[in-house]
This record gives sequence, structure tokens and C-alpha cells, in this order.
Amino acid sequence: MSDSKEFTTKFNGQLDRWPAFEKMMKAKALGVKGYNIIWNDNGVHEEIPVLPPVPPEDCSQRVYDMWKMEKDSTEKKIKEYLKRESELYTIITNSVDEKLLEILIQSNGDPRLAMHLLREKYGPSTQSARAIADLKEQLRNTKMQENETFANFMIKFESLKIMSHSTDEDALGALTSQTNPILPERLWDKISECIDEELDYRNTVLTLEKKDNRLYREKKYVVSDKSETKKIVKRIREKEDESDEEPSIPKKVKFNEKPCPNCKNTGHAPKDCKLDACSFCKKWECGHVGYNCPIRLKKNKGDKLNIHPMMIRIRC
Repeated sequence: MSDSKEFTTKFNGQLDRWPAFEKMMKAKALGVKGYNIIWNDNGVHEEIPVLPPVPPEDCSQRVYDMWKMEKDSTEKKIKEYLKRESELYTIITNSVDEKLLEILIQSNGDPRLAMHLLREKYGPSTQSARAIADLKEQLRNTKMQENETFANFMIKFESLKIMSHSTDEDALGALTSQTNPILPERLWDKISECIDEELDYRNTVLTLEKKDNRLYREKKYVVSDKSETKKIVKRIREKEDESDEEPSIPKKVKFNEKPCPNCKNTGHAPKDCKLDACSFCKKWECGHVGYNCPIRLKKNKGDKLNIHPMMIRIRC
């Protein structure tokens, strides 16, 4: 029986159907020119384009014109990339049974992570040792850029940690490595302190993020390229949200201009934050966020703790 006939119904998690399902996804990804966004058979993933650095205010007209031309060109590439990424995610969600959509919520619209989550649960029981080794190598060598915030870097780092099945000890070793530093020099002194105090992975992350936030507030470094790219991404996605019809898949989160107090990133409301950490009681993997922190609610309402059932985060 051909793959097309075999998939008259959506993939429902049946393990023996996974190879045909993944083959069909690869064929559809090729159809929207998005194969390398999800798969990296050639060793290279396609990433979202980054806007060129803004030139100095006193630059010549020629330099400014060249920058403007490159910026306009990159904005078009970003819009085209986001369109393909959205099409891929829609293809994936429309090709699986409704009961599997709950798994995809964790991907937050990222088709690469969506396929990884499905593959991890329904794919071959033994993942390629070489693939895991490659992901672990990426984890150890993913460099944080000088103009990148620690919070934004950790989104990418945590994703690699999950996909490579790395332990907290593996991730801690990569973050605090002094022979192959992946964090910029502005955090090296705090890394040494974390090592001396023998902090675990979660406390090290919190300590480094606190230091980086302070440096950013004091304007010790400037976020330029990627922050500007995010503004373009936000503007494009907001425009698409306004024009799109009601989707048949889980809605994308409306992008907000204010950063989330829980994860310090823009793009969602505090109550929709996916980071399993609380900005109020300063705890990781606690099952709630600052928005519905029991301690915060108790403090606001006195000794009587009265939490509405709809306010409690249920971990998937």
C-alpha cells in the first residue's frame, strides 16, 4: 500500500505508522521549501535571518543607503521564513490526530521542536547515537553573542538540552566551561563565583541571569541585531494574526510589547508563560508562574489562601 493511501486518516500515535508519517512530513516540507528548517541531513539547519547592525549616527549617506538596502532585503527574507515556518507547523498539526495536539503545545509554534516531540514519543525506540552525540556537541558549542541577552540565549540552550537528552550536570558543565567558554566575557567573573560556591544548574542559571539583567539595565552592553529582528518578527506576526481566519489548530499567542515578568521575553502574556519557573518566589520547576504564585496570592489576600481552580497551572 502506498504512503498516500496509508494516510487517508491522521497520524494517531500508532508506532508502526511512524516511518510513513515522517516520510510524508518530509515530502510536504520539501513542497513548501522548508525541509532544512526541521531536518539537517546536510548538517546545517536553516535559521531565521538576522538584521544587519545599525550603522553609527555620523555615518556617510552611502553607508546608510547600503545598510537600508540590506535591511529591507533581510526583512523580506524574515517574512518569507516565518511564512514557511507557519506553513510547516500547520501541516504538522493538521496531519496528527486531535489527541496528539496536547503534545505540540510545548513547541509554541516551532515546527522543528514539534517534530522532535512527536519523534521522541512515537518514533524509533532507539534514537541514533550519532544524532544525540551531534546535539550534545551543539550544546557544548552554542555561543552566546555579545549583543544577546542571557534570557534569550537560554531559550535556545534549553531546547538543545531537551533534544540531546542532556542532564543538568551536562548543561552545567557546558555553561560554566572555562576551557571552551560559550558565554561572553561579561559573565566570566560570575561563572567563577558559581563554581566556587558549587551551585547546581538551576541556581547557576538564576545567578547568571540576574547578573546579565543588571548589566543590561546599566547599559554595559547593547542588544541591537536580534532585538531589532524580534521587532520585525513581532510586527509581521501581529499583521498575520489580524488577517488570518480562525485557525483549526491551537492559536498562537498574541505578541505583547512588554516583556513577561516571568521569563523576561516578549511575545506572550504572563499567564501564558511556558517557562516552569516563578519570578515571585524564585523557584524552578514549581508548577506555577508569578501570575498565579500561591505565596503572592496569599500575600495579596491575607492569610486566607483562595485560589480559583482555573488559575492553577496543570503541567502536561
